[in-house]
Amino acid sequence: MISVAAAIIVDKDKVLITKRNPNMKIANVWEFPGGKLEIGETLEECAVREIEEELALSIKVKNYYTTVQNEVIELSAYLSEIIGGNFELREHSDFAWVDVKELKNYDFASADKKIAIKLEQTGLN
Repeated sequence: MISVAAAIIVDKDKVLITKRNPNMKIANVWEFPGGKLEIGETLEECAVREIEEELALSIKVKNYYTTVQNEVIELSAYLSEIIGGNFELREHSDFAWVDVKELKNYDFASADKKIAIKLEQTGLN
């Protein structure tokens, strides 16, 4: 099982989602940005590092949201906010700021889909 952290980046009641590029292992699906946990870091530190690497943004992790699993990964998601940086898509092919009620309109990777469903049902609490 691979441990992965994702950031649910919130701004004005919308969340940031990113689309995996065609060259990625699981291609052309939407996800909450993040990545694999490295040795010696916490999941929160992982989320911060991955957002810097993938999107050139500095974020503040506000609080834990949920953990979901599929056959391969254990994905822990954290509600976060942008505190700096200049947004740049470094690994993804697209992005969108989406109201949680609109997440159902996007084709998510399997673990991220579980997070999207929870967000749709419970909101950003």
